[in-house]
Amino acid sequence: MRGVRRRMKAEAENRTAQAWQTGAFTGSTQSKGGLKPLNHYLKQPPRRMSNKEMLANMRVLVARANRANA
Repeated sequence: MRGVRRRMKAEAENRTAQAWQTGAFTGSTQSKGGLKPLNHYLKQPPRRMSNKEMLANMRVLVARANRANA
């Protein structure tokens, strides 16, 4: 049950982020100074990655890019 709840919560936050990005891109919500920062609308702040995690993620992205170009 926790996994289902976590997945549903992540999907809801993803939809909120997509709606915010769409509104920011189109400029359709420019009333009284526009949108607030995205973290204002999300319930939980994004998790900070450690340096090791960030380096591992960058290596994965580089490997994917190299495979796509090969």
